[in-house]
Amino acid sequence: MVVFICNKCNESLKKKNVENHFHTCRCATVSCVDCSKDFTKQTYVAHISCITEQEKYGKVTVESKTPKGAAKQMDWTAVVQSRLAKFTPTPGIQLQMKKKILESNNVPRKKAKFENFLTSCFRFARADDINAIWLHITKPEAEQVDSSFLNKTKDASQSSISCGIVRHGKRKLDDTGDESSICSPLPKKPLEDKPINNGGDEQNGINNNMSLKEVMASHLNEHKGPMKIKKLRRKTFRTFRLSTHFDESAHTEEALERLFQKALKKKRLFSISEDNLRVSITDNSVQED
Repeated sequence: MVVFICNKCNESLKKKNVENHFHTCRCATVSCVDCSKDFTKQTYVAHISCITEQEKYGKVTVESKTPKGAAKQMDWTAVVQSRLAKFTPTPGIQLQMKKKILESNNVPRKKAKFENFLTSCFRFARADDINAIWLHITKPEAEQVDSSFLNKTKDASQSSISCGIVRHGKRKLDDTGDESSICSPLPKKPLEDKPINNGGDEQNGINNNMSLKEVMASHLNEHKGPMKIKKLRRKTFRTFRLSTHFDESAHTEEALERLFQKALKKKRLFSISEDNLRVSITDNSVQED
């Protein structure tokens, strides 16, 4: 643990008390007890760890080894800060949670302890806000790849095929000398045929012209009972990406998560279990246009 000394009144301060001491004492800098370096109000936060007593008073030839637990925590902190930098929180308590986590160098690695950490810091912390932050932090790296990059790669491969590019050279122009006829875009591949209900635009009972909230309600109606929120999220996002409402540029993973959490709060449509793990559709719910 890093301990500081006020350069004005010489009071010893734990790191969590330095911020308040700057306001009360009006000091310019504080010094680290171990390394004796001076830090301002803006720079002391970055001073997470310091030299040990053995490094300070021992022989120069002694190599310091970082404990395994400390190394894991440092790696975890780096992952948390890098992923939260890309997270767009909702105004209010979720934004304050993000700031608190970024300022902390001892963020718990287990979900239960992570929830206790935030609930102890914020009295009015809600489970869905904590869950949204946790999901963004622990989301596998493969799922964070931008879908637009994958689509661009797919489009590039299709355009190369349509232009007739071969390994040993370019195709010759046709008899008319018109190069545009060679690189004409391929017609879009129609969607795979799926069972259609009532001859409309519904597929497997899900209308492809529904909003995300309506897709959620449809899946719950099909399930005919409470469904895990995690499972509903996965099925809803997959179906919504095939709907006419989906906009790749606007509906990012974070935007879809915000819409999903906003829809869950509509008590007239959805009912969440006491453990905040399952959701069911209410009896008097009516799908809105």
